[in-house]
Amino acid sequence: MPTKSIAKSGLKYVKILVGLHLFQRYGLSVCITDGPSMVPTIGPKRELLLYEKLSVSLTRILGLNGRIPVHRNDIVIARSAEDPELIVCKRVLAEEGDIVTVFPNFTLVSKPNEHNIRGLAARSPISLQVRIPPNYFWIQGDNFKNSRDSRNYGPIHGSMVIGRVLFKVSLDLGYFY
Repeated sequence: MPTKSIAKSGLKYVKILVGLHLFQRYGLSVCITDGPSMVPTIGPKRELLLYEKLSVSLTRILGLNGRIPVHRNDIVIARSAEDPELIVCKRVLAEEGDIVTVFPNFTLVSKPNEHNIRGLAARSPISLQVRIPPNYFWIQGDNFKNSRDSRNYGPIHGSMVIGRVLFKVSLDLGYFY
């Protein structure tokens, strides 16, 4: 009798652990930021980010045309295009169909058939102009001068996006020391 009770308890804990693992893997997760690329929105000191992976994971699992539910101005956690082992936190500036024009000191996003760059182009040299292909995103750090992002490697494929940031918590606990 005690053996069955121990086995039942063990099975219960295994189920809980598997459930927690699946929730962390496909639902919500946390990461700690390090670096100045998203200042002033995030950082420069370390902050804890809670991000959701469920919508991205479900899209992939259910095969919904590969179109992940990420949109302009979302802050995302993604794999770096330069080093897939590295995870980055950036803002989505443009999505499928948008036209991105990179100038020396700023980036402009426009929709097809918008002609809002004519005056700017005459006054400022264009470094790069890209139309975002289907299921690609242009990601960029908020700290324009201190971020390696799509300006360096171009738009990223949706498969590189891990999740969307929901909120942040500052880890600056210096006043406790």
